[in-house]
Amino acid sequence: MFELYSEAAKEESSYAQFMVGYSYLKGTGVEKDYEKGIQLCLKAAEQGDPRTASYGLLI
Repeated sequence: MFELYSEAAKEESSYAQFMVGYSYLKGTGVEKDYEKGIQLCLKAAEQGDPRTASYGLLI
């Protein structure tokens, strides 16, 4: 599933960017990487993804 979200994230899907970022933060299906996780979640937030607000990432 991670691979599918990763491909969609490259196509600028804010939902996919959030899901991949969250996966990196939690280490779900991928090795934990806080830097990548925050970077992708912030990218989703910049596009107005509402899920980021519930995690305190809305900018």
